[in-house]
Amino acid sequence: DLFPFFRQNLPEGYLLGVIREEFGALLDGTDLSLLAVIGASGIGRVTVTPEGTAPGAELAPLEIEQLLKAENTTEHFATLVRRYARAAVSGV
Repeated sequence: DLFPFFRQNLPEGYLLGVIREEFGALLDGTDLSLLAVIGASGIGRVTVTPEGTAPGAELAPLEIEQLLKAENTTEHFATLVRRYARAAVSGV
């Protein structure tokens, strides 16, 4: 079991389902394996990576203008969620 400090940043709900689909082979059912997948790109100064591994890859920022002009479809939403699934935003 993880300390609450780490557990508070774990994804849940829809995002957790997407991460399980995308990274299922890397997950062993524990919160620690989930943290290993998303921990390198956490919000703030704390990152969790294996020893000797640099923090996560930079994600291209979302431009609000593009979002406002984009199609408002389920498919577009799913694409965005999958693209940013490792962004370590809890509660989604």
